[in-house]
Amino acid sequence: MEVVNGLNVSLKLRGCRSFECARMLAEVPPLGSEMFIATGKTGIEAAFAYEIEGTDLGFFVAIIAQGNENKFAAVFLNVADFMFDDALDELLDQTKWNLLLRQKFANAKDGDQTYPIRNIRANLKMTDRQKSEVQIRLYTI
Repeated sequence: MEVVNGLNVSLKLRGCRSFECARMLAEVPPLGSEMFIATGKTGIEAAFAYEIEGTDLGFFVAIIAQGNENKFAAVFLNVADFMFDDALDELLDQTKWNLLLRQKFANAKDGDQTYPIRNIRANLKMTDRQKSEVQIRLYTI
């Protein structure tokens, strides 16, 4: 998995729901990137919440990689929506992802997906194979 920060501000990791969280950096620096590997015996279900420093925005990503069904979803949220631990725990609860994301998951085979808000764009893509690769790229227009 790769997170590419094309913004001039840091992305601060606010929360994670995965057994790989300890390997993630607490912050992706401006114009920087982070790469890490997540593994699982039968698949991976993970969620990440980043705060976009210097703004009132956060970015939430959910990823499911299981066999031949690789899919992802993302949404921009107001930071106030997950400022406190109990709200963040609820956001990261995978049983509520579809409700919180207010949209369906995109299948990896459908290609890149772009999520816009204001002048910021997030582009996500995921390969459709057993050892899936995920790229998350945030940038401004």
